[in-house]
Amino acid sequence: MARKNKNLRRTEKTSRKAVLTRLLPPLVFLLALCLLVVCFYDSGYTSLPPTAQRYDTAKADIQALLQDSRRVNQREPWEKLAAEFQDIYKADPAWPNRPAALFAAECLEDLARRSFARSDAQKAVTVYTAVADRHAASRLADDALFRAARLSAAWLKDDAGALTLLARLKSQYPRGDMLPQALA
Repeated sequence: MARKNKNLRRTEKTSRKAVLTRLLPPLVFLLALCLLVVCFYDSGYTSLPPTAQRYDTAKADIQALLQDSRRVNQREPWEKLAAEFQDIYKADPAWPNRPAALFAAECLEDLARRSFARSDAQKAVTVYTAVADRHAASRLADDALFRAARLSAAWLKDDAGALTLLARLKSQYPRGDMLPQALA
């Protein structure tokens, strides 16, 4: 009987080893696959620089574009910069300088000056008013309203719309730094 138990234990050990040796390679493969997925998934989020760094780079790109006499009059660089600022704005809702990321409007305004396209000016006005609507407490809200009013009058020939924006600036931001220019 002791011999039978000994043989039974030996058979159990052998069958456990066989199961383990059959399961080990797929388990190792699955573990390695999981690690790879985690590494690549995580690297997608860390590949973009922080919001403030992206913003500073985009601002520097505006200055570089203004200095490039060949590219400054092309549509594509201005549209790319406007899209970059929009992406920065959308990327980090908690970023304290978020309204400044709407420099997309400034890019669109520069594009409108170069293209003479009414649609470019309208896009800039839309983004400027979005700054004032979404970030009314921002120090840039009155600036955005003023610039939208100026574009509405000069490029869109919408004096009534410009006066409405200036009236809004006067009522909502009586101590804003754009008030003297708005009153003039």
